[in-house]
Amino acid sequence: MAPKIIFINPPLTTQQRYGALSSAGASEPPLGLAYLGAVTREMGIRTILLDACALRLSLEESLKSVIKEQPDFVGLTLSTMSVGVASKLAEGIKNVLKRCTIIVGGPHLSSLAQQTLQDNPSFDVGVVGEGERTLEELLRALECGRELSGIRGIVFRKENRVFVNSPREQIQDLDSLPFPAFDLLPQPNRYYRPTTQSILRLPSVSLVTSRGCMGKCLFCDRKTFGNAIRLHSASYIVEMIEYLQKDFGIKGIMFEEDNFMLFHKRLVEFAELIRKRRIKIAWSAQSRVDTINDEKLRLARSCGCWQILYGIESGSQKILDFLKKQVTNDQIEEAVHLTKKRGIYTKGFFMIGNPQESLKTLRETQEMIMRLPLDDVSLTFFTPYPGADIWPSILQHGRLEGGWEYYTCFHPVFIPFGLTKEILVKAQKGIWQSFYSRPRVIASYVRRLRSFSLLREFYRSWRLLSEYVRRSAIRKTLIVTAEDFGLNSGINQGIERLVMKGMIRGVSLVSTGEAFFEAAKIAKNTPMLEVGVHLCLLETEPVLSRPEVSTLLGKSGRFENKFIRFLLRYMGGRIRAEHIHRELVAQIEKVRQQGFEIIYLNGHQHIHMLPGIFQMTIELAKDYDIPFVRLPLVPLDSRFFFKKVPWRRKLGQLALNLLSSIYRKKLEKNGLFYSDYSYGFMESGLLSLEHLKDIFLSLRQGQSELFCHPAEENKSLQKRFGHWKYHWQEESRALDSQEVKEMMDSLKIRLSTFRQKEQQKQNQDMILMDV
Repeated sequence: MAPKIIFINPPLTTQQRYGALSSAGASEPPLGLAYLGAVTREMGIRTILLDACALRLSLEESLKSVIKEQPDFVGLTLSTMSVGVASKLAEGIKNVLKRCTIIVGGPHLSSLAQQTLQDNPSFDVGVVGEGERTLEELLRALECGRELSGIRGIVFRKENRVFVNSPREQIQDLDSLPFPAFDLLPQPNRYYRPTTQSILRLPSVSLVTSRGCMGKCLFCDRKTFGNAIRLHSASYIVEMIEYLQKDFGIKGIMFEEDNFMLFHKRLVEFAELIRKRRIKIAWSAQSRVDTINDEKLRLARSCGCWQILYGIESGSQKILDFLKKQVTNDQIEEAVHLTKKRGIYTKGFFMIGNPQESLKTLRETQEMIMRLPLDDVSLTFFTPYPGADIWPSILQHGRLEGGWEYYTCFHPVFIPFGLTKEILVKAQKGIWQSFYSRPRVIASYVRRLRSFSLLREFYRSWRLLSEYVRRSAIRKTLIVTAEDFGLNSGINQGIERLVMKGMIRGVSLVSTGEAFFEAAKIAKNTPMLEVGVHLCLLETEPVLSRPEVSTLLGKSGRFENKFIRFLLRYMGGRIRAEHIHRELVAQIEKVRQQGFEIIYLNGHQHIHMLPGIFQMTIELAKDYDIPFVRLPLVPLDSRFFFKKVPWRRKLGQLALNLLSSIYRKKLEKNGLFYSDYSYGFMESGLLSLEHLKDIFLSLRQGQSELFCHPAEENKSLQKRFGHWKYHWQEESRALDSQEVKEMMDSLKIRLSTFRQKEQQKQNQDMILMDV
């Protein structure tokens, strides 16, 4: 019996592929697998194509389908976002079908061939680059047990080592390939369609009629097909369209490539054949702006073209030059206006969050989008794929966030220096809102209506986009800071452990603490840690000599041990303001002398919130260019009143809320920042898993701070501060627990920093709602 192969498009939901815009995303046939399926069928191999994406199969359902067929070979296509789920699927297959050979290919494998096999032990062989000829030779070799080392264009595993063979030459005559095996896919007229913006008639599918690209764009992955352009002939394309119309009732085609409008001769032949054979097809195509002219547009319009999609990328010439687009803003303007003049709809592809992106370049992109006579825009996030020229140097321009599964262009995985994820998401929403709320664009959609089903598609997409624009993409962020850093060695040790685990992002240094210099050394070894000053007028020795701050001292010659005693003396006028100011200056200077950039100020037992002292805190923050001052404000919701903490703490929190509401305007007037909410006062020293869950459920939109008191208990700590009755180690365990991480994930709470908050605040006026 002939061997059997199953080609699989790994199971990814539209939510995983398109994020919040899943319903408007395209569902495209896996043409690469369809070409390979046609080749293996001609070889006499029993061939099955399983498009788990189109069929909306889960990982478990996909695995069951494969095991039921008992294949000899499995072929998996790997995009960057699907490599993880493909690996899990391959592992499941291997666990049951021990002799099945797992063959992988696709853009991710072609870019990271050796690493992909090393990282995924269930992958046996990889096909690098174009797959048709390589797979044919590979399967023949596997059937007869021949050595794989002589097969060009593969990477394979042998004796726990991975070998990469020399590359295979590209296929020059694309017409020598059979038509893609559409009949092996789920019904094209039911399961596939381009993005809603590129549909005029249903059913519609996407095609690719060339390979290679003449461009040198830094962000494009050209590892699979290279730069040399190879074409299907006009007759091949037209015959494929006739086949799709006859067998599947297709009425619309989207040519997903930059080259369809590139070659004038082929376009002439295509137009003549379409007219000669009286084919009625509504088609759209992508194009570079520098290869279009009026004659090409006239030809395209005459044979059914209704939309041209231009890869514009940015409205900033600086960004275009950096990306090596090799086009100018003038060429962009000319191409779009010329296309509209010919009565063809226009769509622009734009990216934001590019390397060297700034508020200025974002605004330039916004202005271009609003200025050009575009009917549609696609606005995605710059995504550096491993095969792109920019990949090796990407960290010189910003930071990467998230695993391979987020490399979809619909998640901001790359954040350029000087911007934040919040800014990029807000920019995207603002541009979309401004563009699609204009009557001209709405009228463009109305003119496209050809059927009730198309009206339904448009309505669904508009509703989805409207909901996305209204909804905050990053609803809750949390800054976790640790108090009393430097007060005692045990406190330092507990904080250091959580800093290393990545939970704590900021530390409040007590410069009057007995272990201050130890704490400073720890902070210096953690450059990403944000440092604040925990202003202290209680329970420790002053930085200054006793005569300089005599009114601050109690009978013991130290600061007062009890807050209430300090408060009575302060309110009674027995503590001189200049002594307070002098000591606070000395505490800040002591931290600065260690070389730290101070990001925020707060007070031990919130002493900075006392009237008079708070004004000093504002002045010190301005004098020392310290951007943040803590306001310990929490929401007064039902959780507040039912919280299991001593009633005295609730009364104290109410007082702090009252003061915070008064002080907010003062901070804003002086250009200083504060977190929207600051949790931790009521739970100080009592922070348990139950309390953390309660706080997480109480978090509001925006950025909140949670200040905590972890420590490694020792005799010194108990002797010196045991009267606080803090549960230091319980607090440490709770913060480090898996339950906390899972809670934060499920509630979509993201850890943040003060700097990110500052950047967000500074740029609230930048984006687009003022258009």
